[in-house]
Amino acid sequence: MSTEVITPPFRENTDWYRVKYQLASTYLNRAYVEGTSFKPAVTETNELLAVIWRVLAADWGRRRMRRAPLLSFLRQPVEPATLSLKAIADLGLHGFEPGEPQGLDLSSVRKTLQAGGAVSPRTIIDAVLTENRECGPALCFDFACFFVLTGDRERARKHAEEGLRKVPPGRRARVRDRLAADPMLKAIPGLETMLEPPPKASRCGLFKREPKPIAPPRPWV
Repeated sequence: MSTEVITPPFRENTDWYRVKYQLASTYLNRAYVEGTSFKPAVTETNELLAVIWRVLAADWGRRRMRRAPLLSFLRQPVEPATLSLKAIADLGLHGFEPGEPQGLDLSSVRKTLQAGGAVSPRTIIDAVLTENRECGPALCFDFACFFVLTGDRERARKHAEEGLRKVPPGRRARVRDRLAADPMLKAIPGLETMLEPPPKASRCGLFKREPKPIAPPRPWV
């Protein structure tokens, strides 16, 4: 069942993306934990991608410069994140079978999906990975979830570690808590060790100071 969310027009408010993406993520986690259908998550990601592509394809005319930040935001990071979420949802819908790699780049994947064609989850992830070598933390964690579900735990650990390295120091504690509670990432081997906060460096141990020689006592007179 798809949930309709009424928000201000996307041209004025980009929260429509965050709401739809959160809905898809919620349906995805629920299906994984409760063993229910992944179809609601697939429906949400397909609808979100359709809106993204419609906005990107629109002719903005003289307003193109004003809409440049929105278009950039949709290309990076919205579209890659939504495609990754779709690959995970499709994976669950097809019994966690990633399918054969079709050797398509991201542009070909986009065109095939827009035309109503089928693209295997593995092909979607491969295309997004190739196009986003320098991805942000959130996308790294999406890749980790995908490879957990395909059974490639070592590759999942690699992407989770990469994501943690890219998290700013001030946010790492909160991100570690979220990863520890994630139902998919719990299956990564050695996750507990990876999530342990690094030991605080002792300020006294950073520099070794030579002991000062004891001065001889001064005479009273």
